[in-house]
Amino acid sequence: MQIKTNPSMKRRQNGVNILMTALLAAGLSGAALPAAALVTADDTISVRVDKSKLDTEDGVQTVYQTLSSRAEKACQFAGRATLLNKRVSAVCTANLLTEFVTAVDAPLLTAYHQNMRTK
Repeated sequence: MQIKTNPSMKRRQNGVNILMTALLAAGLSGAALPAAALVTADDTISVRVDKSKLDTEDGVQTVYQTLSSRAEKACQFAGRATLLNKRVSAVCTANLLTEFVTAVDAPLLTAYHQNMRTK
């Protein structure tokens, strides 16, 4: 995983790009996964985060929703929506979202994420 400040963003935005590679598919290394399973080691997921939004509660919620949507999209199955596929996708999404939040490393975002996980 790499975190890069994006120099093309305006200086006051102080943006961050999160590039994630070689993700474990849902952290289920021993599980049998369907052929169309999720994120593979060759996938790269890029998310841009505007760090100026991480100073307010509303901004944190916006960033969190963006990260959550990106994780869901990355962990979707292309095939049939079986119970196993749904469960693996949910675990993948939760793990990937945690990775995103950890990579951003913003205290308010981390606290918000921990609060959302306990609901």
